[in-house]
Amino acid sequence: GRQNPVGETRLGQAVALATTTPLGVGDARHRLGGAGGPVDTVYLGTYRRDAVDAVGGFDPAMIRNQDYELNWRLRQAGETVWYDPALVVDYRPRHTLRALARQYLEYGAWKRAMLAKHPRAWRLRQAAPPLLMLGFVCAALLAAAGGCLAATQGLGGLPLGLLTVAALYPLAYAATLMAASLVIGLRRRALAAVLMPPTLATIHIAWGAGFLMGGNVRRRTIARLAAAGRCNPTGDPDKRRGSGHGGG
Repeated sequence: GRQNPVGETRLGQAVALATTTPLGVGDARHRLGGAGGPVDTVYLGTYRRDAVDAVGGFDPAMIRNQDYELNWRLRQAGETVWYDPALVVDYRPRHTLRALARQYLEYGAWKRAMLAKHPRAWRLRQAAPPLLMLGFVCAALLAAAGGCLAATQGLGGLPLGLLTVAALYPLAYAATLMAASLVIGLRRRALAAVLMPPTLATIHIAWGAGFLMGGNVRRRTIARLAAAGRCNPTGDPDKRRGSGHGGG
């Protein structure tokens, strides 16, 4: 069914807006809505027990992204994951940027673990946040190079060109977020859209950073949840490939 985010604070409402737009979540139909039919994954799926048992059940090493990973194995076994728009489940989004950042940092890190286990599950949309982060790294390097040259040659010529190019990337990104937020806010008549630019930036940057950092984030996730008594540590999935349930 469809995930229906219900924000309890102004920021929570901005998160709800951000996670129901393609700019925030790509083409996930269980977040955007749409016609019923076969999909990659759904929100809180209802499963036939025999089908789940046949593919080995949930992988306990997957602290996050475990639903997508299970749905991948089900689809590889010839089963169908079906989206039904008539099924709707309310969801309470995070209500602080810090909590949202940690959530998406972990999402990105565990998506990398899932793709390490099932490389053919890769989708083009999953490359966007890591590429965004690499773009910021390149912009920072250009800015550093321009600053060093400016210190020795003065601000002009090549140093000025490097600094200009470095500034264009984050400015273009910020302008895109603000323009999209304005359009969405007007279309949905939602005042919370004024908080969408930092919300979207948090989602994109945290997910991309988590994907690039990978194992470091996953180990911290396991340690944090184990300390709270919310999971039994089973190790890093990257080091257990081939030893888990089907498709390793």
